[in-house]
Amino acid sequence: VALHKKRNTNTLRVVLLCSTKNPQTQPMLREILAAVRDANGAVKCVFHRTDGRGSCDGIKDKEYDNKKVSVKNGRIERDALSDALSALRGDGKHSKKPIAFLCGPPALSDATEASLLALGVPKEDVRLERWW
Repeated sequence: VALHKKRNTNTLRVVLLCSTKNPQTQPMLREILAAVRDANGAVKCVFHRTDGRGSCDGIKDKEYDNKKVSVKNGRIERDALSDALSALRGDGKHSKKPIAFLCGPPALSDATEASLLALGVPKEDVRLERWW
């Protein structure tokens, strides 16, 4: 799940929520981390670890800001989406309209889309790529 602001009024522009069994085996992990680092605060990534084995300190090292890369246990739920939307909307002084890009199996995409719609994201701002 990637949530992106249409307008660049705040520093944070993208929140990437990755659902994965183990972040250390996430495809393109190093590229994701490098993109976060190179974005100078415009990109945040939260890995949602689904194998129940706890945190994954191996993806955090001194070169990455821990506020911009984190690991949470469990699936991407409505609270995580709400937090990402709040971060992108910022202080509320400016009109910020996030766009959600979803990619994954239909059950994940459908549940995430329903949560985003319930959180007030217009349907036209939820982009889907279902696979499997």
